[in-house]
Amino acid sequence: MLEGVDALSQLKQFTARDGTQIFYREWEGRGHRSLIVYLHGLESHLGWFIDTGNLLNKKGFHVYAVERRGSGISKAERGHIESFLVLIEDVKEAVELFRAQHSGKKIYLIGLCWGCKIAVTFAAYHQDLIDGLILVSPAVRTRVSLPLRQKVDVIFSNIARPKKLFDVPLEDRMFTKNPKYIEFIKKDELKLKKVTARFFFETGKMNFHFNSIAHKIHIPVLTLLAGEDLIVDNEGVKKWFARLGSKDKTIKIYPGCYHSLQFEKTKDVVNYIADWEERN
Repeated sequence: MLEGVDALSQLKQFTARDGTQIFYREWEGRGHRSLIVYLHGLESHLGWFIDTGNLLNKKGFHVYAVERRGSGISKAERGHIESFLVLIEDVKEAVELFRAQHSGKKIYLIGLCWGCKIAVTFAAYHQDLIDGLILVSPAVRTRVSLPLRQKVDVIFSNIARPKKLFDVPLEDRMFTKNPKYIEFIKKDELKLKKVTARFFFETGKMNFHFNSIAHKIHIPVLTLLAGEDLIVDNEGVKKWFARLGSKDKTIKIYPGCYHSLQFEKTKDVVNYIADWEERN
């Protein structure tokens, strides 16, 4: 874990409708600031968000970071989901829980990379529960995917062997150029390196209908892109972004940065999010 992991946040959990324990970290906020609910990426987990969560909290935000079932310290079956709708329901339960504890506060949902797939899908169908969407290096369009042979294998395995494991097609070097975080990622024993055929199949289902749900989103949207992202297709994201139904949408690019902006430009990203929230 990163330095200061327990300094400002507490690890908590709630029981989902199917009995699964959903872990999350909570940073107690101060003042008038909104709530922020964070969804991590495919390979990552809550530990990758600690420094960013600490800085957001110091800005006055009350922050929650939710561990996706099957990732990080989750006790659910590692790297597997039966349906992406299960993850949407997990987020819905989390947001409803947090909203109930903070009546009258605005809630902004942050998705990072693969977490943006869930954040966008959730926003399209449950935007009455949140006040804005923040997408960081959103994997709604990607430069990295499985080789064709493995894609075919995923399709057939989804029927015959849905829990067959496949390697996540990401390399440590793709995330950041920051030496501190490169070392952290290399040593991270909780990162998710394999997921099941069903997981990839359900990811594909979300990818298929991203265009059809973009126009449904009318809440404010902030999108932050890394200029030298080796994972996300920035030009594809820009085209998708243009289809959003929201009249209040902002896109910002950080030149020279690799994918994980929370590792590359932590303070700049936090300051920009705080300024954007003030305007909303």
